[in-house]
Amino acid sequence: MEKGTFSSEKIVDFLREIKSKYKTGGVWISRKLGKRWSFLVGIEPEGTSPPCFLEINDDFALFCEDGELLKRDWDSVKRKLQEMLYADRT
Repeated sequence: MEKGTFSSEKIVDFLREIKSKYKTGGVWISRKLGKRWSFLVGIEPEGTSPPCFLEINDDFALFCEDGELLKRDWDSVKRKLQEMLYADRT
């Protein structure tokens, strides 16, 4: 189930692709606000295990339940997410 305060169907669709291709379980993007991370957009976690943290840049991070498969392609996924996040803010 998707929910969020950040509206971009392209990003949600890309997160669905990530979930399917890399078997991440729940996958979501958060933005750093001070010392905490604030949920922006994503697919809710399916379990209760601590999430994997993958930094997109100083402001944004991707969290997922299982990031092992995703880590091998992280550089290309990160570039695409950066493009989408900053394109959506203009």
